[in-house]
Amino acid sequence: ESKHEFGQNMKALAMAVAKEGCVDETLSAFEAAAEVDFIDGLLENNEALVGTKYADIDVDTLGWIRDELRTIALEESGHAALAWRTVKWICRIDLEACSMVKQHVLNEEELDRAFQRRFWHSFGHGTRDTLKIMEESWKKLYSHVDVPARGNEVSLHDNISGESLVALMAKKVLHSVMDK
Repeated sequence: ESKHEFGQNMKALAMAVAKEGCVDETLSAFEAAAEVDFIDGLLENNEALVGTKYADIDVDTLGWIRDELRTIALEESGHAALAWRTVKWICRIDLEACSMVKQHVLNEEELDRAFQRRFWHSFGHGTRDTLKIMEESWKKLYSHVDVPARGNEVSLHDNISGESLVALMAKKVLHSVMDK
């Protein structure tokens, strides 16, 4: 549970948005998207279900789980994009708060550590390719902290190119963060 009391404290706002939005929401979006990609692979080959946590779930239910996770991944990426835009806004109006958040949360060492904590030890089912896409997207994202006022929207129906949801979701957040 997250409880915030900012009042006029822009530093507290910046720290909370950076930690919970930029870091946690972005990584949650990656995690949900990776699970969608994993389930997609299982559904393409029903024999692949054997030995997974989804082995006892029927295909229709698994399809429903995948669809719900896809919605969650895209919603989380929207939350993440809003957080990155909020940090940009804070940096425009309060250089001290901006400096503090970049020093304590949005620096390369802390961001790499957050990614490692979240995925390298608990991402048992994922392929190294998926993990690599996530890591590359994460690094690209945090190297472009300067964000535009509006993000690009991605819908559930935008994945007509056959791209993995991880790649699609990462593009959504990246487009929101990078200047055009």
